[in-house]
Amino acid sequence: MAAATVGPEGRVFGIDMTDDMLALANTAKKKVTAKLGFDNLEFRKGFLEEIPLEDNIADVVISNCVINLSPDKRATYHEIIRVLKPGGRLVVSDVVSDGPVEVAIKNDEQFRGECLGGALQQLHLVNMLKNCGFTAVRLLKRFPYRRVSHTDFFSLTYEAIKPAAKETKTGIYRGPFAGIILDDGRVILKGQTAEFSGPDDASIFLVDADGKVANIDMGQSCCGIKPETTAIMPMMGIKKGR
Repeated sequence: MAAATVGPEGRVFGIDMTDDMLALANTAKKKVTAKLGFDNLEFRKGFLEEIPLEDNIADVVISNCVINLSPDKRATYHEIIRVLKPGGRLVVSDVVSDGPVEVAIKNDEQFRGECLGGALQQLHLVNMLKNCGFTAVRLLKRFPYRRVSHTDFFSLTYEAIKPAAKETKTGIYRGPFAGIILDDGRVILKGQTAEFSGPDDASIFLVDADGKVANIDMGQSCCGIKPETTAIMPMMGIKKGR
């Protein structure tokens, strides 16, 4: 799916630590490349904590229920941000919980293999991503997954961005909430004009030098067309005469 998405000009790297999975992937690769008509796939052996790729090589890193298997998730996220290009993004589906995971679940070999033992609390996951240098963390999907003992687990898909060269934009927070807190700690109230950086978001009107909204099609309104500039010249020192 990734190979078809990036096309013949793109490249896809698959990373796994086991010879069996790499052999399976390379076997499937023959069918995939024959169907696509091009070969842009490469599989490499390595650990998440030591990804065998160069710095700043990837536009997107994707993972489906694998990061929970890592014994050092912080190291994994640091490696992901290393291989991402500035402005690149991480998109992951994995298992989280709302509360603490019971110790008996964490220490159970089967539950660890099922990505439950290594599950993070959702709030801790978001904070870890931010502490590792990611910005614009966004939760995309969430579904109830399993209940084990007294712990509820959820399937969560989330996105995070590696910061690019800082580009500041002027914007207005639209609502619906009273305000928002930016990653740098600033509080922006609804209707307030402020400087933003990061990806565009539909909750913010990005405005140009004329105050026109640039990121959303506004259509028309009763006064939606910019009029020509009209100069008002006051008349001074003129006397009425016959």
